[in-house]
Amino acid sequence: MKRRNFLFTAICCIISIFALLGCQTTANLSKNEVINDAKITKQVEAKLLDQPVLGDYPISVDTYNGDVTLTGQVDTEYQKERAMEIAKSITGVKQVYNLLKPFEGTEH
Repeated sequence: MKRRNFLFTAICCIISIFALLGCQTTANLSKNEVINDAKITKQVEAKLLDQPVLGDYPISVDTYNGDVTLTGQVDTEYQKERAMEIAKSITGVKQVYNLLKPFEGTEH
């Protein structure tokens, strides 16, 4: 159930990202760079979902000009670091901003 909810959230995020690409300031980016950012985002999301330690957590991925930002919540510092390692492993990623936060006061 948690995985299905996360998958639904991830799909909604992907749709939102594509919808917002037109709104995002891309004056300094070529069409290929914008497409590459979308590809990076999809690859990071897929690898995060594939990880048993991370697959059920609400992690959002945003990419701009090769820089990836991770936001959402996890339970442990290990999960936060693992998500960063995964993002860094994707070809084309220049830098990762890891803004993941631990759940507060509740168990996931």
